[in-house]
Amino acid sequence: ADITTGTFPDARVAETNVTQHQAALSIAAGQLTGTIAGVNIAAEAVSVDKLQHINTARILGRTSAGIGDVEVLDGAAVRGAINVEDGATADQTGAEIKVAYEAEADTNAFADADVTKLGLAVPSNIAGISGADQITNMVSLTQVEYDAIGTPDASTFYVIAG
Repeated sequence: ADITTGTFPDARVAETNVTQHQAALSIAAGQLTGTIAGVNIAAEAVSVDKLQHINTARILGRTSAGIGDVEVLDGAAVRGAINVEDGATADQTGAEIKVAYEAEADTNAFADADVTKLGLAVPSNIAGISGADQITNMVSLTQVEYDAIGTPDASTFYVIAG
């Protein structure tokens, strides 16, 4: 007679006699076939190495709003998520940045040509300096230091600070 209920010590049943009703831990991977319904897998229980294959130049992430399923992202989606323009590089030189900035209209940039034009020209409306004088030096000093000079040098522009 078959035993259908009750308990008995493990020692009385030889392992070789247990076939179809083995414990899940002793089932070899080769004995499992088919698929498992999603409802039988706990949420967040699948590791990355068990995910399906994805196309080249794609990464897994999420750009849709809120919390949800992982999405396969292409380059455009990734650039949008990390706010980087297409073709951007991190190797622009200072000279390249300067040229790009100076090319924009209505900036406060002084191009090299503008600086050369300004030079050390003397405006005609500064009292005590004639248009023939050339300023070749600029000095910042206090009023006490300026008063101690005696006769100021005509080619020096003095800035009283403090």
